[in-house]
Amino acid sequence: MYGYYDKVYREIRNWKPSKRYKSEKGYQEDLFKHLKKNLNNGPFTLGNTSVRMEAGRNLCDIVVEKNIGIELKKDLTTKAKVDRLLGQVNRYLEEYQEGVIIVLVGNTSESKLEDLKYALRPLTTSGYGFPKSLKVVAVRN
Repeated sequence: MYGYYDKVYREIRNWKPSKRYKSEKGYQEDLFKHLKKNLNNGPFTLGNTSVRMEAGRNLCDIVVEKNIGIELKKDLTTKAKVDRLLGQVNRYLEEYQEGVIIVLVGNTSESKLEDLKYALRPLTTSGYGFPKSLKVVAVRN
C-alpha cells in the first residue's frame, strides 16, 4: 500500500488526545487507537490498513502498512532531546519507504520546535536525490 502518507498525516492532525497523559506511552496508545479506528472505518477509509505499535530501539512508535513511521515525543524542551530525535529520524527515513511523521505531545518549547524544523530540512532528500516525506505535528491538549 503506497500513497497514503497524506491521509495518515491528516488523521494525526485531526487527533485530539482523550486526556493529558503522564507518559509518552499513554499518548502512543491513544493515537494508535485513533488511527486504527479512523483508517479502517467509514466510507472514505483505506480498508484493511495495518496499524501496529512497534517495539525496539530502531523502530518508530507506530507504523502504518510498514511504509509510514510515526514517532511520538513528549515534552520536547531541550537541545539534547532535539538532537536525539534527529538521530532517530535519520535512521527511520531509511526504514520507512513513504516517510516519517513526528508527533510532539505534552510541553513543546516553541524555540525547540523551530530548531527541530530547521534541522530536519536536509533529511528530506535521500542519497539518490529522491524526496522523502517528513512532517511534524505539534499536538496541543
